[in-house]
Amino acid sequence: MEKKQNPEKSNPDLEGTIVTRRGKGKAPTAFTLIELLVVIAIIALLLAIIVPALKEAKRQAQKIVCKSNIKQNNLALLIFATSNEDRLPLQRRGAWLHDLSYETTDFMIEEGGLDEKSFYCPSTMPKDNLWPLFWQWSQSWPLAPDIYRGPEPATNRHQEYRVAGYFWLMEYQGGRGWQPMGQHNFLLKTTLFSSDAADGEGGRPVKGPGNVPLCTDQVFTDDNQDFEGSTNGGLWPGYQILDRTNHFYNGKLAGTNIGFLDGHVDWRTFQDMQQRNNWLPYHWW
Repeated sequence: MEKKQNPEKSNPDLEGTIVTRRGKGKAPTAFTLIELLVVIAIIALLLAIIVPALKEAKRQAQKIVCKSNIKQNNLALLIFATSNEDRLPLQRRGAWLHDLSYETTDFMIEEGGLDEKSFYCPSTMPKDNLWPLFWQWSQSWPLAPDIYRGPEPATNRHQEYRVAGYFWLMEYQGGRGWQPMGQHNFLLKTTLFSSDAADGEGGRPVKGPGNVPLCTDQVFTDDNQDFEGSTNGGLWPGYQILDRTNHFYNGKLAGTNIGFLDGHVDWRTFQDMQQRNNWLPYHWW
């Protein structure tokens, strides 16, 4: 009697292939619970290492962009001064150091090559739906989910002002009524190119434009302890929005970029900063 051959073994096309029948052979292996927990633990460890590094990289990038913004703002103001007998723009509306008239921003954008975002630190850039509230502050557009940019006046633009994201240490037409405290306790009325130049109003001589701040990050505090921002401006009563401090991370103020009259920009750590006024909100740089 001829012995039947197994067709699977005799088929040359199946040589070298393991064929299992239903119900026979080994079941596919899978992760054990312990192996799965180990993988999860490794992923969690990697995230714990990578996420803080990514956050720090983002902060460093914001500092660099902010420094560039301040440098561009300084340059735009110095360009203005060269065309106006060494005088800086004289502000006519606003109160705080971060207020800029439409007239001033017009020149800085047209002649200095700035755009609207150059007036804000990326660490506190207003959200899109809030943008008109800051950029057209004196026109008092209502804050709403569908907030829109309304038309700006074509004339008398010196009478309107914007809430920007930096301090500009320039005098107002009628005077601000206060002067910053510290080494340079005055607001600039003119650019100071020589060591014996005065402040433009017969005031004290100022030596070294490289030591005279012109534009800085905005830093607010109501109690000199919490530097996240201030509730003393118009934003909080009307909209419950803080006037926020730039470069404030995880409950701490990292420091501030400061642009000087000679055009250079330095980073100043919080330990080297000082309170510059004696009324709320306190301004620091």
